Amino acid sequence: MSNRYPAWNNMIAYPDFEVDFLNEKSLFWRIEASHPFYTVNKYEALKVSNYYHEPIVIKNGLWGSRIFLESDKHYAIGLKYKSNIRLYIGLYQHGSNTPLKNWVLPPSTENLGNNDSVAYNSISVDSNRADGQMMQWHDTFSVHDFFNGSLFCNKNLHLQPLHIKIVIPDTAGEFVELAGLYLEESYLDRESFFNRDSKLPKIDTKSSNIDSRASGMDICSTQFPEIAVGIVTYNREKNIATLLEQMKKINYPLDRLKIFVVDNASTDGTDTLLKQKFPEVTVLRNSENLGGAGGFNRFFKHLASMNQQRPILKIQQGSLNQEIDYSNDESDHPEAVNTEFVNNQLPPFGWLIDDDAVIDKNTLIYLVRALLSDDSIAVAGSVMMDLENPSTVYEAGGDLFKDSFGWRANILHTDAGNLMHVKESMWDSGYAGAYSLLFRTEVIHKVGIWRDYFLHVDDCEWCIRIQRMTGKRVVIALDSLIWHILQGSKKPFTTLRYYETRNFLDYFASCDDKKALLKVMVQTMLMGLKQLSIKRDDLCHFHSKGIEDFLEGRFGKQPLERSALFLSGIPDLLDEYKKYNGRYPEKIFVVTEINSYMNDGVDHEGSIIAQIREISPETIVVEASMNNDDRCLRRGDRFRSLDPSSIAFPFMIRKNFHVRNRLFIKILIAIKMVKEFFLPSGEMVVLPFWNESIVPNNLGIYTAVFENGQYSLYKKNCTKAMRDILKIIWQSCFQALKIVRSKFNPKASHVNF
Repeated sequence: MSNRYPAWNNMIAYPDFEVDFLNEKSLFWRIEASHPFYTVNKYEALKVSNYYHEPIVIKNGLWGSRIFLESDKHYAIGLKYKSNIRLYIGLYQHGSNTPLKNWVLPPSTENLGNNDSVAYNSISVDSNRADGQMMQWHDTFSVHDFFNGSLFCNKNLHLQPLHIKIVIPDTAGEFVELAGLYLEESYLDRESFFNRDSKLPKIDTKSSNIDSRASGMDICSTQFPEIAVGIVTYNREKNIATLLEQMKKINYPLDRLKIFVVDNASTDGTDTLLKQKFPEVTVLRNSENLGGAGGFNRFFKHLASMNQQRPILKIQQGSLNQEIDYSNDESDHPEAVNTEFVNNQLPPFGWLIDDDAVIDKNTLIYLVRALLSDDSIAVAGSVMMDLENPSTVYEAGGDLFKDSFGWRANILHTDAGNLMHVKESMWDSGYAGAYSLLFRTEVIHKVGIWRDYFLHVDDCEWCIRIQRMTGKRVVIALDSLIWHILQGSKKPFTTLRYYETRNFLDYFASCDDKKALLKVMVQTMLMGLKQLSIKRDDLCHFHSKGIEDFLEGRFGKQPLERSALFLSGIPDLLDEYKKYNGRYPEKIFVVTEINSYMNDGVDHEGSIIAQIREISPETIVVEASMNNDDRCLRRGDRFRSLDPSSIAFPFMIRKNFHVRNRLFIKILIAIKMVKEFFLPSGEMVVLPFWNESIVPNNLGIYTAVFENGQYSLYKKNCTKAMRDILKIIWQSCFQALKIVRSKFNPKASHVNF
């Protein structure tokens, strides 16, 4: 399908103000105000009250605050509002404070006659207020009209970058209500602007869940395509319930969605929840936890069989009936009252989404728009936002490194408002993450299902395989957003190291790239050695086991055990030390958080130091920091800088000494690292966040690292560490030789059903 329907690029088709409160998560609309004297609430509309003489400016804020309107098109703009004062709407060229066009909206308390509209820029105001006291305002404009009266528009550009602002003056404490702002390609007359359904092409809007804004999105001239939704869950009852409730509120007809939840043998009551609260959902139960790869493969196999007859067991729970597909489950189900065979048509699209994702009303509909816009697109993915920093874009697809361990995200830790350079509605990408991606279901018959990776890299490998085997594209729809808790300081990589190592090696083997394969093996070996240098021998073992299992062909879920001792808090750490040493430690290092991404604004260090002093007043607390500046608080008995530049500072006698002698400075830093490894300065070091730097982890004989709500405690054993280092180097030589002598088959990347 050609690019026929979108009237603009990078513009939400029916922006609304239906948010709990206007904050960073409300990316589509942002408040610009230099004063705190305003309030924002929700009451059937966005309610804003201004108590100050300076105006509040509400500005569209997605992807650099710009919309891209076509120069040769006419557009309609409208607003439903209630206000005791005049409101102002302006259309601006980016970088200019002078509006290209502005409108003055009358107070909704005024009674306008037929001739009064002249005072308000010839705006037609509907006096029939269908929403009680709501005013319905509407106007039309042409972007081409700006060429004659403005120097800002570029006549050579087909898409003009503009943005919209709503200005709210002092309301004297009264609330202004904004029910919805519309901007659409104009094909309606003024009288029917707010009754648009009769003028739109016929589309399927039978679902009561679709309001007039959804009807205004012309993504298909006939009906919304049917979509099979695949969600994999394991012991996350609350997450899956939250996501399914969100599904009921998205701007897409519910009767066009077939939702399948793959339950990886949950034991927390997930099965009961799905039966009782979501009977419309088809549940595919696995007899064991098969991970994300195994769970989604169960979904893929189910889709592949939808054009064939398959058994459906009728389950009855009291007065509740539910159909559950057990076609790939060999276990007995005595609760089944009868069995039927059905023949369902395979939906054209499938949507994979994480069970802990937070979605927007428009997340799905923009993925659909991407696939319908071009037949060459096989997969469209969403943009992942940071749930804890809701305006921060973490990832918009990316690429696997061609010859190294890891992947490169298109965007990483960037505020959406700073992406001023973005003007496309979608980006081509090497992969789209399974946290939210829409795909054409026909691809599973052409390229197969996911490789048996259990966790990680499976979605990346599948997307790259699709492009390699079909020639079709993978894109990221930049308007489709989901929010997610990110890996990092809150969810550190521990057991995932094993799956990453094994799965990356298998990916490059499937590409028959021995050079890349050897590089990845060496890199993972070095990463394992680094874990030994910071006492985390269990994480080192995960890297080594990943290499070994790849060579032996062991995939799927593997048993992985941690060697760390897990303790709940500082009192337990001190008691554990006292149990083996007969006293509390004489000196404890507390390392401060490194950067703003890891720093969540809570004074964890201060709390740790206070607890240490309360339990063991004689213990010397040394505060250590990677940032040696005046902004660091001094709460400990002593302070120590861990900034590497401070090592070389005494030797910088001449101005350019540090430039000509970088190697010498690196040697000094290396000597310090070795010294800390063999001769720790204290008895214990506490890291209130995930950290893998060598020096901070070796300040004490014991290292306590906060991860996943608890502390993992490691003890230094230099003799064992040196022995393990030599063993890993020796094993790696044989493993590298085996890779050189092995033959890999690129066709093995096609995984059959």
